This record gives sequence, structure tokens and C-alpha cells, in this order.
Amino acid sequence: MRVTISTWGRFHSFHLARQMQRFGWLEAVFTTLPRFILRNEGIPPEKLIVNPWLHPFVLAKWRAGLTNPRIDRFLLRLVDRSQQRFIARRVPPCDVFIALSGSGLVGGRIVQEHGGKWICDRSSCHQAYADQLMVEEFARFGLEYRQTDAWTLNKELHEYQEANIIVVPSEFARRSFTSQGIDPARVVKICFGCDLNTFRRTREVDPAAFTVFYCGQVSFRKGIPYLLDAFQRVRHPRKKLIIAGAVLSEIKAFLAKADLTDVEFVGVVDRSRLSDFYSRANVFAIASVEEGMAIVQTEAMACGIPLVATENSGAADLIRDGVEGYIVPIRAPDVMAERLQTLADACDLRAAMGIAASEKIQSLGGWNHYGDQYRNLCLALTS
Repeated sequence: MRVTISTWGRFHSFHLARQMQRFGWLEAVFTTLPRFILRNEGIPPEKLIVNPWLHPFVLAKWRAGLTNPRIDRFLLRLVDRSQQRFIARRVPPCDVFIALSGSGLVGGRIVQEHGGKWICDRSSCHQAYADQLMVEEFARFGLEYRQTDAWTLNKELHEYQEANIIVVPSEFARRSFTSQGIDPARVVKICFGCDLNTFRRTREVDPAAFTVFYCGQVSFRKGIPYLLDAFQRVRHPRKKLIIAGAVLSEIKAFLAKADLTDVEFVGVVDRSRLSDFYSRANVFAIASVEEGMAIVQTEAMACGIPLVATENSGAADLIRDGVEGYIVPIRAPDVMAERLQTLADACDLRAAMGIAASEKIQSLGGWNHYGDQYRNLCLALTS
């Protein structure tokens, strides 16, 4: 079996690449990151095929807050066309081509023409479905959402139609595809794993405090307004909400007017320090309106803290409501507040849920379980 992987940057694709390397199947990994960033990823250098000339520049521009919709669309098309041409010239003979959505159209077609199979690996829900959710979300705050441009959306939809299989990480994401008319038999759910060697409890939590932790992008998509609303409704003498992650420009005006009492923004936290942040928290809360599966949830569970998470975060594929945490509807800060209050009032309950969360994520087997499921899919697809 020969497997080639294509991705933008890193994402979860390098976890998958290491799994394919574990089986001795990895042929190549196409990425837009420079080699020096990838030196500790555990992939043999000769299997890394990098095209790092445009994408890192665009990402650096965004991190610096230099955004312009028209210029950004132009630059992203340049990145895409450059990468597609790059892959077309270098894609090796392989049995399965696994491409993160948006990165696989040309390579996938070439592999299929030579008798191979193409898997569209989609880490989120159907793009048109996601756009509709975010149009609705921005409208709730009197804002206009800049939808995926027609060129990019059309390319993405062609990938969904032409790939042999679409892999998604959660039941929520799977339903988003079937609701858009995609044949359910072509949509396979493989839940993300967790690096169980990296994420573990590093300290004992203070039982007299009530610290809520969130890690991820600070944006409307991640439901930050609902998280803040829910937290402010909680009654506890020593409560605190710690938010780690980059703050997108879209939400800064909202945050400037929001009640941020007892809320601490700590910015982007290095991965090596995340276990300590998880371990000092009593609960991990995430109010996402749309995403495939938030990997931060698995990391929090590995550190022994319960989750309070929305249905659209992929949590339902990780925890049982009332056992390892609570699953709440999207856009329901009142319900999230009730669940947080329950945990704030019951130290023994949150300790028990934290233990259950740790045991549950350990039982899922980390990224090896994810790799095993992908292995079975590749074998079934090529048999």
C-alpha cells in the first residue's frame, strides 16, 4: 500500500502521516510549510515535498493583522494555483491519495486516472453548510459575514463530488454533508485522536476555585459571545475564565463592549505549556457554532477535566452527556450557564467527571486508534 498525503500547512494531517509511516505505507507528504518548521514532525525528510514560498507569507500577514478581503482572495488563489501545479508535477504513483479539503483537486484527479483512490479529508462540516451557519451567526450581531468566494466554493464542491470517499471527524460534520445531498455511503466518520504522551495532568487543581478554560481561535465561529455570557451568569466567589488563542479582528469591537469581569486573555499559548493550563482548570468550556471536532477537547480530557461543549464542537463523539461532561445546544448561553453552575456547586461531581473524561480518552487509544481506522478504510477502498 502506498499513501500520499496533501495538506495546507500542518493541521491534523501530520498525525495521519505519522500513522501511515507507522504502517510503512507513507509515500509522500505535500505541504506549504518550510522544512525547518517540520523538522520535529517525525516524517523522513525525503518524504516531505514542500512548496513554502507563498502560503507562509500570507499567514504571517494575517497574524500581523494586515487583512484586506480583495487582496487576500487574490493571494489565496495564487497559493492554491501554485500548490496545485506543484502537486501535479510531483505526485508519485500511489494507491491512495488523502488530501485535506481544498488541496486535492488536481492530485486527486491524477491519482484516479492512474487507478488509485482519492480521499477528501474534511476537518470541518460541508463548506456551504458552514457558510450558512456563519451568515446567520454574524447577522445576530449586526454584521455581514464574508462568505467563501464562488471560485473557492466551486472547487471545494468539485472535491466533494469527485473524491471516492469523504472523511469527517464527527457525526455533526457527517450530517452536514448528507443534508447537502451527498450520498451517506461516501461519507465516513473517523474521530480525531489525542497525543496522550504530551497531554496529561501536571498539577492538582484548587477545589475551592472555579476556573474555566478555553483554548482556540477567539471568534464568532467559536461562539465566544455565548461563552462569555454563560460565564458571567455563574455565581462563585473565586471564578475565573481563562481564554487562550489568537483574537480575530472580526470580534474585537464586540469584546471592547463585553463584560469581561474575571476573564483573562492569555494569547497564543505554546503547545508545550498547554497541559499546565488545562491542569489548573476545573472545567473546559467550548461554545462553537461550527467545526468538525475541536481537538482541544481531547487534550482537556487527557488532562482530567470535564467538558461543557456544544453539539457542533464534535463533543458528542467524545463524551456522554452527564458522565464526562455536558453537551449543550449552540447559541444557548443559559443552558451552558446552568451546566457550569452545576459544576461550580459540586466539587465532587467535577472531580468524578474529570476522572471519567481521562479514562474515556485513554480508552480511545490516542492517534493510533485514528490511524487504525484510516488503515482499515484504505484497505477496504483498494480491495
